[in-house]
Amino acid sequence: MHETTTKDGEAADRQALFMAKEQAVGIDIDSPKSTCCTSVGCGRESNFLTGDLAADLAADDAADDAADDAADDAADAAVTCTGCENTLKAALQAHPTIGEVKCSMFLNKTELSYNPAALTTADIIDIIQTAGFSAQLQHSTTGNQACFLVTCPANNSGPEKDRDIIGSTLDMAGVVAVNVVDHLPGFLVDVEFDPDVSGARDVALALRSQGFSVELAKDDGGAKNSRSEMTRMRWLLIISIILVIPVVFLAFIFPHAGASDIVMGLSARNLPFFLLATPIQLYVGAPIYRGAWNGLVLSRELNMDTLVVLSTSSAYFYSTIATIVAMSSTRYAAPEVFFETSSILITLIILGRYLQALARGRAADALSKLKDLQSPTANLIVLDSNGEETVERIESGYLQRRDFIKILPSEKIPADGVVVRGAADVDESNMTGESVPVGKGISDEVMAGSINLNGTLLVRVTRVQSESKLNDITKLVEQAQASRAPSQALADKIATWFTPFVIALGFITYLVWLILGLQGIADTTKYPSGVLALTFAVAVLVVSCPCAIALAVPTVIVVGTGVGARNGILVKDGSVFEDAAKVTHVVFDKTGTLTQGQFQVVDCLELGEADGHHFAYSLAATAASNSEHPLSLAVALYCGERSSQSLYLEESTAYPGFGMLGRVQGREVRIGKVTWAFEGIELSTEAENFLTRAYQLGQSIVAISSDQAPLMLFALADELRPEAAAVVKHLKAMGLQVHVISGDHQPAVDHIARQLGLESAHAIGDCTPSDKLARLMQLQAAGHLVALCGDGTNDAPVLAQAQVGVALGAGTSGVAIATAKVVLLTNDLRGMVIIIDLARQVMARIWINFTWAFIYNLFAIPLAAGCLVPVIENARIPPALAGLGELVSVMPVLAFALLLKRYRIPTSLVKQT
Repeated sequence: MHETTTKDGEAADRQALFMAKEQAVGIDIDSPKSTCCTSVGCGRESNFLTGDLAADLAADDAADDAADDAADDAADAAVTCTGCENTLKAALQAHPTIGEVKCSMFLNKTELSYNPAALTTADIIDIIQTAGFSAQLQHSTTGNQACFLVTCPANNSGPEKDRDIIGSTLDMAGVVAVNVVDHLPGFLVDVEFDPDVSGARDVALALRSQGFSVELAKDDGGAKNSRSEMTRMRWLLIISIILVIPVVFLAFIFPHAGASDIVMGLSARNLPFFLLATPIQLYVGAPIYRGAWNGLVLSRELNMDTLVVLSTSSAYFYSTIATIVAMSSTRYAAPEVFFETSSILITLIILGRYLQALARGRAADALSKLKDLQSPTANLIVLDSNGEETVERIESGYLQRRDFIKILPSEKIPADGVVVRGAADVDESNMTGESVPVGKGISDEVMAGSINLNGTLLVRVTRVQSESKLNDITKLVEQAQASRAPSQALADKIATWFTPFVIALGFITYLVWLILGLQGIADTTKYPSGVLALTFAVAVLVVSCPCAIALAVPTVIVVGTGVGARNGILVKDGSVFEDAAKVTHVVFDKTGTLTQGQFQVVDCLELGEADGHHFAYSLAATAASNSEHPLSLAVALYCGERSSQSLYLEESTAYPGFGMLGRVQGREVRIGKVTWAFEGIELSTEAENFLTRAYQLGQSIVAISSDQAPLMLFALADELRPEAAAVVKHLKAMGLQVHVISGDHQPAVDHIARQLGLESAHAIGDCTPSDKLARLMQLQAAGHLVALCGDGTNDAPVLAQAQVGVALGAGTSGVAIATAKVVLLTNDLRGMVIIIDLARQVMARIWINFTWAFIYNLFAIPLAAGCLVPVIENARIPPALAGLGELVSVMPVLAFALLLKRYRIPTSLVKQT
């Protein structure tokens, strides 16, 4: 393996992404941080262009080879259960140079950090394989990086020469770094570039011009591995069912057939039992044995696999040994055996886990649906030799910034961009949850994943696929579905002790029934005392199921995040549901949140000399245009239409909560609050009357001064969002206290409060960002749990402080979105009601799941232990049927979670169309 690197320097810590596929069926939960999964995978997408890239990318080859080498071993793999996360994490964290490890059972990913100076990704893959998993390094793609699979031309002159040609070919404008790694039959080429100069298509065209075959390296998000795993699981189930059917017939339909001995001690009945049960126990059950062993050795934990191994092995090996002893001695006749017990148990467990895997796939389908929204191709506009426009169909991954693409009717939009020609109605419901099509024309933005309903659009690409809003949404949903809610800690704590408790209980059950049999209290006419005790112990070990406890939280969180995304709400962390369900107070910012944020200057008072007014407008327009605050932007637009000249803003400083201080043509200009802009300035009677009148009308005021001289006063008006009143009413009906905290002056806030029906004490104005934070902390200090909705950069501190920070998505400050825990993709305040209502339903289902798991084990374990047999004869669970316990306990938990998909917006908030 070789590399070509044009970039020096490294960070000592690196993020690696693997798709890890479990090779051992049934690693179950009984430890903290465990949930149930079909396969385990590792990591988060990373940019491997820094550092020892060759080692990182070489691991992809190793991963592919490892997957191939492991295929035979994995052929008997089916599903994994929750202990797989713990086993994988324990194996990785045992290495001193590996830091934090995060596993996601639903996403088949694990994220880890490590020191590349001490460890390569090939080494990490070896660790994962040793733990019973196979791994594949994911290729990361970002706005400034892409990975290519490059195949050499037929007449190539050797890999060294080809590697040199690739390196020299990509020594071109815009390319920052190139890494070339052997990847038979060619190379894996990772390229970092300046997206404003070059891009993936330029790189591919340059390589193709040298005769290379080039394609983008793609990741399927583990879908291929998952399908392969499900195929293996289904094959195991089919084998097991085929073998167990004759066992069931012999054991239950023809219980007395074959009683005569073939040879001494071996009956014609026991021989087919042994021949049919052995492949089920040793082949179909092999992944369960591996799961138990890995859990014990790597994470030092007893898991669900341990229970299954102990119970089925007891039945199988007792039967085998008893038969061998009978055949080797004249003292014993053909014994009573339990081959049917072990065979039926393993078959039922495989069936249950296969159904669990299918249900978990449905629970996590929100993410796959988001990925399906991405258009695979795009219509690129190119100019031919005559300067005429032609359309070339290309992969969307090859789009670059500033490309022009044509969007035809009924086509998905492949990348974010701006319309430069044409008009059409666009369905953005996939992105925003808003079902009404949005009209798009020149200068309007369009989003990847939305659908052009009619008309033809010519769009200039502003963000490529990997940096589109759709990609951002997908990553946020992935992040939320991989997160762990605080209530999971309870499940983890219970699961940690559950399996050891059940093993101890099984041992006690065995001893009790053995003593009862020996004392003649229990009926031993059918089985000897030891065998009778064994049947009860086996039933206890198998019927208990910690999976239901472990799945109680993550399945609901996964479905809940999907429901939120469907309604235009991005939940960044699963813990948000728990916090939102407990919220007692909801706080809104006013400007741009409760109101539409589209201010217009409705009145203006010119101060100073009349002959300087035109210059004052120019001065005000220049100063105000440098601020992103909606009030300043409205003033800039108003003054710009009336200014007589264009001035240069020499410098500016923002004072959050007050305004902006700038310098224009040597003058110090203040624009912002009256008390700040006119600090130390005595106001005229005319100005006082202007302010009084504006305050009474609930209008916002912006003042501008120059060199301590008053220039202008502006009165601006903004309107409430149409849904604001209904949202506030609904929140109050839910028993929540609603507050407004704003930086606007108090009369304007009071005016809004009256429109919304809020108490004056709950409407606070004249707040700086620090004042807002202090007010919020006062509510929290009083024991209230607060959800806060805001939209501006100045809201970032309170969004971070609130238990549930909610940012409006459209047109909102990037800082606010990054800080908030919840993002409303549209500026629709109904999302505040939905997230709290949805959170309450999520938590209700979590506690229903906990309750069901508790009730199931409370009744099933005593029944399996034979506690009712002294009162009601045969009131017990036969060992052969105890395997149904996993199915009976887990499927209701998954069903309760999946029912959440039926969630609907409260009827009082449904828009009338």
